[in-house]
Amino acid sequence: MFDGAATNLPDATETTVDRIVQRLRASDTARLQLRSYATGTSETAREARQLSLARALSLRERLTAFGVRSGRIDVRALGIDNNGGDPDRIDVEFLNE
Repeated sequence: MFDGAATNLPDATETTVDRIVQRLRASDTARLQLRSYATGTSETAREARQLSLARALSLRERLTAFGVRSGRIDVRALGIDNNGGDPDRIDVEFLNE
């Protein structure tokens, strides 16, 4: 969850980041898909997509700092297309576990 136009990971995500890293370290074949969203309107959809991309890249950068290869992380910047969920979030899905 992000506040406003923030792109840095909130402090509250540290525990989640640690759990993600542990799961990826436990499986050499596991991949991760990050689906990132941001608040916006049809008039600001481009900006929302850019914001969602910046957020996803921030999380990917954090994970790679712990030794996770960036090639194991797929980034999807979806902007305002939030599938009815909170608009300022990143969904994490493990693939190939």
